[in-house]
Amino acid sequence: MRKNLESEREKHELRMKKIEQEGELREMKAQEKALKEKYRHKKKISTSKAGLWYMMIMCTIIQAFSLVAMWHFADLSPLTTLIGATVGEVFAYWAYTLKAAKENCQGGITFEMALENNQEDTEG
Repeated sequence: MRKNLESEREKHELRMKKIEQEGELREMKAQEKALKEKYRHKKKISTSKAGLWYMMIMCTIIQAFSLVAMWHFADLSPLTTLIGATVGEVFAYWAYTLKAAKENCQGGITFEMALENNQEDTEG
């Protein structure tokens, strides 16, 4: 009889531990979900990045059209447009990388500085 009571007690304690662990797990999941919601926001594309994408897409379309026109008409006059579009892409990328390099170096916004500001905001 006594053994039976002890085994029942042990079963009850195990059940209680399991329920407690499940509760903690639920609580942890809820906290994780709350953190995700807090920091989840749609990133807006910067104007310079949008401009770069626009320039790259437009130049690629011009390049494709120039190649098709040269093939179809058997004429090399669209070659000037093809070269101009390629040079435009190179300069647009070059200007964007220079701008990004200035922003992400000493004196500009650095990743570490942004993290520090974020931590200060959450603490204060």
